[in-house]
Amino acid sequence: MKGMIQFILDDKSRTALLEAVHPKHEVVVAHHVTIAFKPEAGNPVLGQFRNGEELTIKAIGHAEDELIQAVSVRIFSTNEHPHITISHTYDTGPVYSNELLQTVPVIPFKEPLELTGRIKFVYFK
Repeated sequence: MKGMIQFILDDKSRTALLEAVHPKHEVVVAHHVTIAFKPEAGNPVLGQFRNGEELTIKAIGHAEDELIQAVSVRIFSTNEHPHITISHTYDTGPVYSNELLQTVPVIPFKEPLELTGRIKFVYFK
């Protein structure tokens, strides 16, 4: 697939997430989980989701450093550390959340946060 599969938060869940984890950096994202980026034919993630499908996922904790904030989530993904980027500095891209979650411990929420949204297939030209 020339594109990506995302879980897009609905407005209510985005608001709840930003109330739970206050953005600390200039660029606020808190928009989606990248489930698969340019998945190859035969990748099991391609058969797992339907475009427009409604889902509920759980945010289980958060991590941050001086460059970025991210929330760890539970969802089937090709990403080793499925997450939602909350905020980042102007000089840091949101993809840095992957590195953050490999090196900084995730602080668990007292209770998982349920987030609702839809699956979106984004096609590149």
